[in-house]
Amino acid sequence: MAIAADASRRSWASARVLVLVALGTVSSFAHAASLTELWERIATTEPSLLSGLAQARATAERVNQAKAEFYPRVALTANKTRNWRRYETLGEEPTTTRDRYNSDGFQLTATHPLWKPVIEHGHKQALANKEQSYFQFETTRQDLLLRLITAWAEDLDGRDAIRAAQAVEEAAE
Repeated sequence: MAIAADASRRSWASARVLVLVALGTVSSFAHAASLTELWERIATTEPSLLSGLAQARATAERVNQAKAEFYPRVALTANKTRNWRRYETLGEEPTTTRDRYNSDGFQLTATHPLWKPVIEHGHKQALANKEQSYFQFETTRQDLLLRLITAWAEDLDGRDAIRAAQAVEEAAE
């Protein structure tokens, strides 16, 4: 439990640092950062979000691979053979005979199992994995968005506190 709390504190701290870096980057362009701009920057650079998206895409491709097992397998083979033979008949009068002929062939084979439960179970498992990975990606996205909004609100509160302190200081002078 303590490890999870420590990890949670570290992730919140990293979100704050991320927002501050983004705010610093945006302020260097001499305009205020909107929450939408920050989200767009984070969504294209945050490793956990990009990793979740890549995982979701990979599991979606595994569904396509599992679906391909339902299709028949087709094989085509072809050959061309040239034969030259020379026969010599021994005897009182030896004779030599020569044969030349070509042999061409091709074969088209299509195989498909009538019923194979392994294929069905593999496809169902791939679909379940795809669903799970998209849920995990969505969880990561929502968690990151929540951390961004929280850090954004804390930043705004901090700026308001600084402005209020400056106003009190000016009034005191």
